[in-house]
Amino acid sequence: MKKIIAVVLAMCMVLGLCAACGKKAEAPQQGAGTPAALPAQQGGSGGSGSSGSTGSGSSGSTPEPAPVREDSQVLYMQFLNNAKDVSVDYGIEGLSQGSYYIADMAEAFRAYYSEQFQDYLLGDVYYAFIDCGNDGEPELALSISLIEPAGSEFNGPYEQMMVIKRMDDGLHVVAYCYSFYRTSSYINKYGYLSEGGSSSAMGYYYEDSFVNADGEHKFLFSIDTSMGMSEAVIPSYDLPDGVMPDDYEYGWDYDENGYEINVYNLSKYTGSYDDDEAYNEYLRGNFYVFYDNGGDNVMPLEDLMKLYEAAGIDVVTEDEAMDRLGKQFEAQGADSDLYSAEEAEWEYLDPEATNWQPKG
Repeated sequence: MKKIIAVVLAMCMVLGLCAACGKKAEAPQQGAGTPAALPAQQGGSGGSGSSGSTGSGSSGSTPEPAPVREDSQVLYMQFLNNAKDVSVDYGIEGLSQGSYYIADMAEAFRAYYSEQFQDYLLGDVYYAFIDCGNDGEPELALSISLIEPAGSEFNGPYEQMMVIKRMDDGLHVVAYCYSFYRTSSYINKYGYLSEGGSSSAMGYYYEDSFVNADGEHKFLFSIDTSMGMSEAVIPSYDLPDGVMPDDYEYGWDYDENGYEINVYNLSKYTGSYDDDEAYNEYLRGNFYVFYDNGGDNVMPLEDLMKLYEAAGIDVVTEDEAMDRLGKQFEAQGADSDLYSAEEAEWEYLDPEATNWQPKG
């Protein structure tokens, strides 16, 4: 875990900034919540073209005024009040493609995870207005949590987060992340997303992405950390099949004074884990960084390094890894303001006060 923190600090140095974060406000006591209220209708931000001017070559004729674009925040508040739907254009865990009012969306999540695990209840709902791409046009971040019934001994609450953007044809879900037992999700005010947590007793996994001003969800990197390893070797399961000699069989042997490995990848795997060819191709994009128990960057023993180099396995120094991450951020258009922004300012939404009733 300490190297996860070190990576964040190193990225801050690479991008010339220092990260900051906050927390959601505590939900008010039952009955004390304030419903999301529709703001007064505001004038639009203006369409394209210049009002009051005449067209080229015209003799004093006045063009039709550009249509006024309804304020995006008004549309988001209509959705939060269960008065407008949003489009889901790709499969999300618990949601199929289609249009959803917020009450139907929450019920779809609850029903899906209740069927998968146990009966869940709808928990707290939060929303935040964010500014993906820092262009002045608001987007909506939404958090819906599910909680266990009293007396349950399952794996704790479940939280689904998403970013919703107003497009020309309506509201669309453009990104999502989720968290459950021993994991967490995070969205900052400029649309930077991070999700992950404990993948095992001695391991962590995180992946970071962001939504740009056009509503494009851009993947940045994943990092898979294993700690307490008895040797500075890459576990066989983190390597593509067939690249190492047959007698290379390294797993994970615990040593509290052992080594730590960070496995990075700059691509998101979206295929099936049963597709060996596709998954092996993804693993070839891994690069590996080792640390000793004191947190110092180290390299594997010389004989192992020769094996890795001969197989094209990419073991790098911490500085090389940070340089690659910096270039990835730059290539994807993720600037320092995006990475360093504060967490979204979440507001509690009371489903009862907003009179949520599923419409499906």
